[in-house]
Amino acid sequence: MSSAKKEIFFAPTVPIPLAPVSVSERIKQLKLLLDDANPQAERIEQRSNIRAAIAAYENGTITGETETYFMDGVQVTREEAMNGTMWAWSEGGLSFQLVQKAVYGHGHYGPDYHEAAAATGPSILFPRPTVNLRLVIKLPVSIVNDRYILGRFTTKPFARRATLFEDAVVRCVHYGFTNIKPPIARIFFVKGVSWPFLRYRMLRHGYLSLPVHLEDIEQGSLKGVWMIDDPSLKPDIVFYFAHGGGFSMGSAYFYLEFLLVTLELLRSKFSNPAIFALDYSLAPESPFPSQVEQALAGYKYLLATKNVPPSRICIAGDSAGGTIMLSLLLRLTRPNVGGRVSGELNGNAKSVSAESNKPGMACLISPWATLVSPAHRDTESDYLDAFRLHVFAHGYVGRKGSVYDPVASPGSCKDVDWWRQAAPQKGFAISYGSEEVLASDIRDLVELLHSSGVRVVADEDEGEVHAWPVAGLFLGSTKESRIRGARRMVDRIAGLMVEA
Repeated sequence: MSSAKKEIFFAPTVPIPLAPVSVSERIKQLKLLLDDANPQAERIEQRSNIRAAIAAYENGTITGETETYFMDGVQVTREEAMNGTMWAWSEGGLSFQLVQKAVYGHGHYGPDYHEAAAATGPSILFPRPTVNLRLVIKLPVSIVNDRYILGRFTTKPFARRATLFEDAVVRCVHYGFTNIKPPIARIFFVKGVSWPFLRYRMLRHGYLSLPVHLEDIEQGSLKGVWMIDDPSLKPDIVFYFAHGGGFSMGSAYFYLEFLLVTLELLRSKFSNPAIFALDYSLAPESPFPSQVEQALAGYKYLLATKNVPPSRICIAGDSAGGTIMLSLLLRLTRPNVGGRVSGELNGNAKSVSAESNKPGMACLISPWATLVSPAHRDTESDYLDAFRLHVFAHGYVGRKGSVYDPVASPGSCKDVDWWRQAAPQKGFAISYGSEEVLASDIRDLVELLHSSGVRVVADEDEGEVHAWPVAGLFLGSTKESRIRGARRMVDRIAGLMVEA
């Protein structure tokens, strides 16, 4: 056995449900995933170690009562495993920690993931030579083929309408989404990276300081960023926003530039707009319902501390943030469904469940309505990947949750009465791209809301990918192209909120 130290972080990306199941059921799931007939099987790393562990368990070589390690398809000692890529078997089968290891690349990560990334460097971002080749060779070749050989005959609608820069970045983001592990990807979204980057971009455009009042809010489990033009005056609208990032990445600070643009556009429609951006806890360390509880705490903070009338609140979110806000609406209406998730969610949830206390409207950008759905289908244009989305979904609900819970996965709620009761006073504004993985699922959500008698203004952008109003702000080649999505969003908000 080679004494050279191998990479100990690995990402088999196996979407194993985290709900408690028997060892035999877990083995059955693994076998189905590893079956050569499964088109996703070739994407699962550690196949030889997983198969070796299953075989050893089935023939009685291991019992699962003690930790057992496998490397290169062979059982090894813990010391040997720590010097190589390992797959561990413990606690009566695949324990929760090991399921996390299968899905996320390790059992736990905390504040030291920055140091881990710095220490491992390129081996984490570019874990396999084949992946490197795909990025360095296949990506440029595909761009040349789609844009300059096939041209307008390309099968990728986004490539037909995007600039070269937009197209190249979206393809790189797709690479990162499918290959870079969440704890490493987090680095690009944290405040320590996002805030200096925003200040740099501001200085380039002549801004020495923020043009609005901004303050960090922290009250117990509630964290967020409050922005308002004039803090001495009461806001006449609050844009209450939850960010995306697959529940496991992202921060309010990463979205600050988008939110500042949104605030500036809101000024043309309202006299003193404000924004509250929720900085919710991330999965898998904090699984559902933590994020919904914090969203509720933020809503109650706006009502009680900022004295904002519910009718003046527009709840909003993109991608996973849209999920959280949809969950918030359902939970406000029926705080004790199932009697299992935190009782009444941080206390007297009934105080905000009355019709008069529902938010004014909801504005959603590419909402991830259903956590796991056959309607999620990869496209040739989008940077998302259905397989990886479902991995994130299982990490979000945790070992005791279900990806089919109607509150965790609002698209799974088909109760039209529930939606009618939960809908904001003025309805929904929803935007999404025709080429995104979630497009079909979002169409189903829009149809469900329509059938519930709820007002919905839906904008499907032809040829666009996931959450383009946000992504386009960074990638657009002109000022108008950068703010087009945000401008339309604000127009929809004004159209619904200002009407009599």
